[in-house]
Amino acid sequence: MAQDHDIRTAIMLEYIKVNFNTSCMSIWADLKELTNPEEELAYVNNRTLSAYPDLRAIDEFNNPKIHIIGEAKTRSDYLKRHIEAETQMDVYINVLKTKECPFLIYSVPAIIHNRVYCDLKNKIDYWNAQNIKFKVLYK
Repeated sequence: MAQDHDIRTAIMLEYIKVNFNTSCMSIWADLKELTNPEEELAYVNNRTLSAYPDLRAIDEFNNPKIHIIGEAKTRSDYLKRHIEAETQMDVYINVLKTKECPFLIYSVPAIIHNRVYCDLKNKIDYWNAQNIKFKVLYK
C-alpha cells in the first residue's frame, strides 16, 4: 500500500510540474527525495482540526500567490478510514479558501474517482469555498 501511495503522490508532483510554472515554487511532498509537508491547521465548527497533506506547493512570487495542497489516497485508505478522509478535506478546504489562488489536488484509483470528486465538490459547496480550483487525478 505504501508503494501505491508513493505512486499517487508522484502523479500529483508530475501534474504540478506540467501544469504550473515551478521555477519559483516551493514544493514539499511525502516522497523520499523531498521534505515532508508540515501539518495544516484549520478552525472548523468551533474546533481546531489538523491534517498532514501528502503534497504542498506555494509560489509566493506569482501574483496572485499560488497555494496547492495535494492528497494521495488508495481505495482501502479512503473507504476504510472515510471519517479521517472527510476531516482532511475539511481542513484542506478551510485552509485554502483563505488563499489568493488555491488549488486542491487528489490522486486516487480510477475506481473511486467519481466518489472522491463528488465528496470534494460537496465539501467545497458546504464550506462556501468556490474560489478553490480542484482536480481529482486517477489512474
